[in-house]
Amino acid sequence: MTKQRRFGILLLLLPLLLGLTSCVRYRVEYDIVDKERVKLNWNIGIRKPEEGAQAPGEITVENICRAVVEHAQTPEELAQTPYEDDLFHACRFTGELPINHKRLVDPAPNPIQIITYDEARREWTFEYSSESGYISTESANTFTDFEVRVTFPGRVLSASGSGRIEGNTVTWSDPKDMYTDEGLRATASADPDLNWLWFTLGVIALVGAGAGIVLVARMRRRPVPWFLDPDGATQ
Repeated sequence: MTKQRRFGILLLLLPLLLGLTSCVRYRVEYDIVDKERVKLNWNIGIRKPEEGAQAPGEITVENICRAVVEHAQTPEELAQTPYEDDLFHACRFTGELPINHKRLVDPAPNPIQIITYDEARREWTFEYSSESGYISTESANTFTDFEVRVTFPGRVLSASGSGRIEGNTVTWSDPKDMYTDEGLRATASADPDLNWLWFTLGVIALVGAGAGIVLVARMRRRPVPWFLDPDGATQ
């Protein structure tokens, strides 16, 4: 069984084992540094019971971290931080990994690297799915706090599903996108987004042109000294 399948099953079984439904936090950020490295900020949590309800004894931040590490086999290179906020008991994993790290590659039956770079096309590709058909799309209802965000070194060209593009970053907030045939997929150029630069240069050019026009207009209105006025010199 692949790590992605194992993790997908974990996301579903963890709340069921604790007698809960519609309660999972899954927020992950991939920040691609270059062709070799990616920064990862990965959060998984279980929603706290409503006020007055009794929480199962198994719900602790330590147990959530332990379950994720054991079943999803998170890389040892990632720092592990148990935490809780107003809504969730959760665990955060942060760190930097090689892009070809085994945790970022689905090993079987067909090896698929989550993040790839095409030298010839100078184009990045991000691909991730929970293997549609293996887990029903109804499983998306398990998530109450879902976000996958990928930041590329260059501007985003395309994004699947409801992916929202903002410059070099694409964000998915609908878990159903993860269970489609295409899954979460985005492409990006290796070239940085220079729209802001052209906009800034355009503004500077407009300001400069405006200042020049004002200066010329003022000089035309200014009286010419008699010694510089050909007509005045004869008076």
